[in-house]
Amino acid sequence: MKNILKIRTYDFLISLLLLLMGMPRVSACTIFCGADSKGHVWAANNEDNAFTFSNYINVFPKTASTKHGYYTFSYFSPENGTNWNIQGGMNEAGLFYDFNALGKQYEVKDKEKKKNFPQGDQRILPYLLEQFQTVQEVVDFFEKYWFQNGFNSAQMHVADKFGNFGIIGPSGSRILQGEKFQISTNFNICAEETAENCWRFPILQELLASKPIGLETFIEGCQRTAQTSDNITIYSNIQNLNTGEIWLYYGLDYQNAYKTSIQELLSKGRKSYLIKDFFESSAINMLYDTFLTSGGQRAHDQMVSLKLPPKQQEGITAIFTHNLVSKEQNLNAFPFLEDYLKVDPNWRVLQMMKAIWYYHEGKAESAIKTIIDYKKAVPETGMDVERLTNRFRGNFDDNPNAFFQLNGYQDCKYVFVKGISRDVGNFLFKKDGKWVGGFRLDPGTYTYSYIVDGTEIGQGRDTLHIMEKKSTPIQTAQEKSKNHREKEAAKKLLIETLWTHGADSAIKKYRTLENENPEIGAYPFILWEVVAATVKHIWTEDSKGKPFDYWARPENYFTWKSDHPKLEEALKMATFLENLPKENPKQQIGAYEMKGFVYNVLGQSEKASIYFQKTLEVSPKNVDNYYRAEMFHDYLQTKK
Repeated sequence: MKNILKIRTYDFLISLLLLLMGMPRVSACTIFCGADSKGHVWAANNEDNAFTFSNYINVFPKTASTKHGYYTFSYFSPENGTNWNIQGGMNEAGLFYDFNALGKQYEVKDKEKKKNFPQGDQRILPYLLEQFQTVQEVVDFFEKYWFQNGFNSAQMHVADKFGNFGIIGPSGSRILQGEKFQISTNFNICAEETAENCWRFPILQELLASKPIGLETFIEGCQRTAQTSDNITIYSNIQNLNTGEIWLYYGLDYQNAYKTSIQELLSKGRKSYLIKDFFESSAINMLYDTFLTSGGQRAHDQMVSLKLPPKQQEGITAIFTHNLVSKEQNLNAFPFLEDYLKVDPNWRVLQMMKAIWYYHEGKAESAIKTIIDYKKAVPETGMDVERLTNRFRGNFDDNPNAFFQLNGYQDCKYVFVKGISRDVGNFLFKKDGKWVGGFRLDPGTYTYSYIVDGTEIGQGRDTLHIMEKKSTPIQTAQEKSKNHREKEAAKKLLIETLWTHGADSAIKKYRTLENENPEIGAYPFILWEVVAATVKHIWTEDSKGKPFDYWARPENYFTWKSDHPKLEEALKMATFLENLPKENPKQQIGAYEMKGFVYNVLGQSEKASIYFQKTLEVSPKNVDNYYRAEMFHDYLQTKK
């Protein structure tokens, strides 16, 4: 499908549906519907997630093979509005659905009695809008069919213009008839869980019970339950299921709506629209443009001058702080960080970034005071104050085993190493015309790049291997060069063997090389590189030559599916690597991540989710392995 509108190249990345961070940080969407005094049914959704400009509304007119025209919402691309990545939608017959993430996986009730949908998992969500008009039809469908993979950690909120409301999830389904309203957030309604840990549910319950159902009440409901932290309300959509009218609100601005209707959208034919383009003069769009052209201080001053409603300003401050400072390590947004920490100071990463900003402003003592004060306020924090203090005094780590050097960029204010833990204080020092740093890192494979004044340099093309050895003799430059050549030759041979003769032959070859050269056996990461090279080759074939940039842009590979036979061979090799004895469990990171990735490409979502969860369990937080695994794991939880 054509991408109708170009996306901004400065798009904020999201950990797609955020969901399940650590265990688990979920997409906390708030959905509610109700019937007004005229019998009209209203439905609303707050799309809560890490902020991104990549939100689409996708329009599908009726065809010869469908009963109804409809629209869907999606992240990242219009294609995701045509498959199991649909976030919600409505059809011209007045049927609406959206989804809440539940935060954990549940066993699907009576799954053994249900069939796989003949058209496949990818067609289920579009099919509902194409063919059905009532909640009962949707419930009946899921009594008969279920997803072959997934839909075990989310629930579907359904409503129709006849006043019927429903919930469908892994624990069962329910239909409400003759009720005034229905609310769902992130607890499993069909498992009879309660809303005791959700602050949004009681607000809506009181509001909808005490005020007349209609547009004004629904706007108030969206606004009062909108979120303003790292998990933020990106947009809100309100629909009248009887008239087909639609109101969209963007960037926490509930004073300026984009109003349309399903009839108007369908009349323009099959199209996809970036929601942000409906709001060209919105505060968030305007302020981000200012940030790009004039810097963070100018953008912050402009925000203050706009005199936005407090919640909108709070939300925009959170967007700049979490998306730029936290995720992209862009300290140009420091004025927003300062404001954010006044309201919500207990963020370890943000306090570290504040201290790093002080250091690069020549205020080393203020940097040290910042982390000491945070440690006093949050004694249980994992922040290594002693290590960071040493860094803020201009020193490398004690006994460093990883050295980084970036030449040039002398006019820049700061350089970070992306791909190593922020807990080590991943900034470099400016010395003698270079940016340098020495760190003591845990054993593992690190794919890294540099962030220079907020701009990534290299985009994850370099790899560093840290091995745990029983002894640490100093190697000469010649010895290091010889070992490198031997390892590269071995890697090339193993890749060729796997591709030509399969994983079993490649594993035998590895055993032979290991016997001939014990240094190879002490370097199991070579097997990870063989798997990665195989996957890269398959991607290059499938995509007709596109570069493989998974390490820097994992979200581009969420929906890549392939049945290439060499993927199974890569999986065998990754399994062999997984089962090799390792002195440090963190050495499993690469094997787990690769297995999760390959399983996802093969369409085996449940296994992919398991291995990405394993990656999260053994990976240090705030390194790229963790972020990639987190993004994929979260994405898999939202596949319904």
